[in-house]
Amino acid sequence: MPSINKSFHFQLLSTFLIIIGILVLISAGLQTSMISVGVKESLSNNEALLQASLKSNIKKLPHQEIPGQHSGHKTDLNNIISDSYSQIAETYSQDQIAVEYPKPKNVILFIGDGMGEEHLKATRWFSGGINGRLAMDELTDSGFILTFSADNQITDSAAAATAISTGVKTNNGVIGLDTRLNFVPTILEQAKLQGKSVGLVTTTMVSHATPAAFAAHVENRYLMNEIANQIMTSDVDVILGGGEDEFYPTNETGCFPEVGERMDGKNLIQEALALGYIYICDPISFQQIDPSSSTQIIGLFADEGMTRPYSPTLAEMTNKAIEVLSHNPNGFFLMVEGGQIDWTSHENNALATIQTTIYFDEAVRSALENSDIRDDTLIIVTADHETGGMITSLNSLGLVGEDGPFEMPDGTSFYVNWSTKNHTAAPVPIKASGPLSHWINGVHDNTYVYDLISSAISGIKDFDSIFLPADIDGDGVVDHPMVCPWNGNWYIEDDERGAPLVINPPESKTDIPIPGWGD
Repeated sequence: MPSINKSFHFQLLSTFLIIIGILVLISAGLQTSMISVGVKESLSNNEALLQASLKSNIKKLPHQEIPGQHSGHKTDLNNIISDSYSQIAETYSQDQIAVEYPKPKNVILFIGDGMGEEHLKATRWFSGGINGRLAMDELTDSGFILTFSADNQITDSAAAATAISTGVKTNNGVIGLDTRLNFVPTILEQAKLQGKSVGLVTTTMVSHATPAAFAAHVENRYLMNEIANQIMTSDVDVILGGGEDEFYPTNETGCFPEVGERMDGKNLIQEALALGYIYICDPISFQQIDPSSSTQIIGLFADEGMTRPYSPTLAEMTNKAIEVLSHNPNGFFLMVEGGQIDWTSHENNALATIQTTIYFDEAVRSALENSDIRDDTLIIVTADHETGGMITSLNSLGLVGEDGPFEMPDGTSFYVNWSTKNHTAAPVPIKASGPLSHWINGVHDNTYVYDLISSAISGIKDFDSIFLPADIDGDGVVDHPMVCPWNGNWYIEDDERGAPLVINPPESKTDIPIPGWGD
């Protein structure tokens, strides 16, 4: 009897193990099927499209592993990627896999000077409450950018705007030149060469650091008379903002009381009129502009920075610029600056900072609501740096200089504190919508803004290749491409958070470890 029970138990256990084995096989098959379905869904949702030149690009990629990681992987990354590509190609046709992203016809870049994440938080609370949303929050993609300059962890507007407009880091105070003061072309100039119309809109002087960095090249941002001269010779189609003084000689006045500041005797407004520009300097003339018949406009609405509340508003100037520039069948590039967010933050004036941010957000809204450009325009909203070290809180921190209480629409109070009256090194938000907008997700250097816009204007570049989620490194786990925000290199990352595999190491042959990977 005991032997019979023992045999019975053994058979029962064997049957149980067989059933478990069958279930495991079924589960594995389901997982494989789910991965296949996931890839198909990813393709159908345009979330994992490959650039048309992927196959040629990946064959050129060098192989390098991070020491001590991914032991046992194939040693030839070219073969690994080629094999992965071939495996996918067996299932999906070339037409399904290799697709070029749609290129936007127009690009609008909004720069909130000095605008950090806390600035947006305070503005949301003030205008919409604890769950309030701004127009820029309606943009579909978001991330952060790092702002350090070539010679300082804390940038100024000149170096930051130059990085954004040229993709080149430079020293604080420098406009449109590299660290050796060599000329570097701007994205505005590049757009002009592509046959697009271009425009600059700001609430500061049009020769101030941020707009200057898109159309001028000088070693010192305070050479504003020379900047004004270069702007007028760079064939910018629409120029709207303040700063009339930099356009008149010292013995003349324009529409505003102060005499000009030009020591060279030039009257740049007269020169602009001779070139065919329409000049306006008051809100009435501004409203009377016919966008259908006006191709080049310069509007200066103050001696220096525009007086708040602005007239015309930043939203009105943005909309007018779009109306004029959009008549070009080749498209346009437009930079719009909310320049006085920085000024009010330097003053640690929370209420004025919130108001200038609202003005800026209204300009973003005007672009988003323009139905004529909705489907073929890349809209980017970001900042050049953060100013003031703003801290927004529901409760008083009791610090010296605290602003508030301010009230949300429902009566809830909040407070604003400041840690400095200068710039900080804090990363700043970046948001985008439109063709290619998904490329700004994550953390990037500020030079990446130029890279993205340049690709949008000129076509897809090699560094913009992406990989379909697949087992690229051969370890049996689906990988996803990622970009290191510190050195810009591409990495392949396992779903299980394994260590990354470098697929395009820098020329210096040095790697920067990425915190969090492999932990």
